[in-house]
Amino acid sequence: MKRILHVRCINGFGGGPDKTVINSPRYYPEFGFEGMVAFLHPPGDDGVRFLKQRCESANAQAVFFEDRGPSDLSVFSKLTQLAKRKGVHVWQSHDDKSNVIGVYAKRFHRMKLVTMGHGWGSDLGLHPWKSWLYKNCTRASSRFYDACIAVSKDIYEMYREWGIPENRRFYLCNAIDTEFYARQYSTSEARKLFGLEPTGTFLFGALGRLAPEKGFSGLIKAVSALRKTGLSIDLWIGGEGGLHQDLKDLIQDLELQSSVKILGHLDDPRLFLQCLDGFVLSSLAEGLPNVVLEALSEGVPVIATKVAGVPDVIQHRRSGYLTEIGNQEELIAGMREVATSEMLRSTLAENGRADMVTGFSFRERMRKVCNIYSSLLAENIHQ
Repeated sequence: MKRILHVRCINGFGGGPDKTVINSPRYYPEFGFEGMVAFLHPPGDDGVRFLKQRCESANAQAVFFEDRGPSDLSVFSKLTQLAKRKGVHVWQSHDDKSNVIGVYAKRFHRMKLVTMGHGWGSDLGLHPWKSWLYKNCTRASSRFYDACIAVSKDIYEMYREWGIPENRRFYLCNAIDTEFYARQYSTSEARKLFGLEPTGTFLFGALGRLAPEKGFSGLIKAVSALRKTGLSIDLWIGGEGGLHQDLKDLIQDLELQSSVKILGHLDDPRLFLQCLDGFVLSSLAEGLPNVVLEALSEGVPVIATKVAGVPDVIQHRRSGYLTEIGNQEELIAGMREVATSEMLRSTLAENGRADMVTGFSFRERMRKVCNIYSSLLAENIHQ
């Protein structure tokens, strides 16, 4: 079998792209491939233990290397040796540093290079020099890649603007296992199992890294504005990140301690999603967040900003409610309408789930990815 090596830099508990990375290897055998994963992580990172457990649960062969940051060049040789030792045929990178390492490793081991642009990183919250460095490293290294896969149309356009030839750039939406993300409990049953009851009559939820690009401060302020109009709503936010204390301070300043909860990292978001009456994606920058697909697949009404690939997935007022990025008034209006209209919620939940089942199958996406691998490897035969 041809061997695929996924390479990914992580920090903490990882993010949405790691779901794709970890789940991909179990689909490979039916398409004639086998895969493994290499994670780069900061020394002493607490999230590594959790990611190792996820890899074991998914039967994904994984190795972990300590990475001390952009200047740590030791991982270049370690990953190159891994690729040579395992006889890797396709290097599949998922972020800036793994893109650069792939170009280096190919000098010493013949293989095809494929990058997947997830768009989860943003310039928000980064020091200017880091933003400049990451963007230009990705731009420079992408030119050496045999295939550049974008999970959203804006990333695909970015590849085009960077001069990546049409035959080397591909657009493939994210996808999920819709059987895994299928509702098992009613909202009341899920809340009992979750062990936390909302105080309001309507519960919104959000998931993601507590980072500026997620727009959580605006979401919390929207809850405050809606409660001041007499609407009885709560908000639960799952996730960890650098803004944890800032968001807690904001909650206290707005006197929302009883109605807005930051729950920290959630090992498995399925039960959390089933607790919710509505899910909100307030992001200012994204690629195509898996959590939106998961909420839709669980039959939870979704309100989301028109960020990157989200409008390709959601039809406004049919399968979800869309708002302009950063438009606080639209966010408030959408949350109010979803909270007060049972008919709208029913429509969004039913159509959202149906669209995921028919159009966002992870197995079908893997078939398309493997077709790209096969085409690239066939070029070696004819050269």
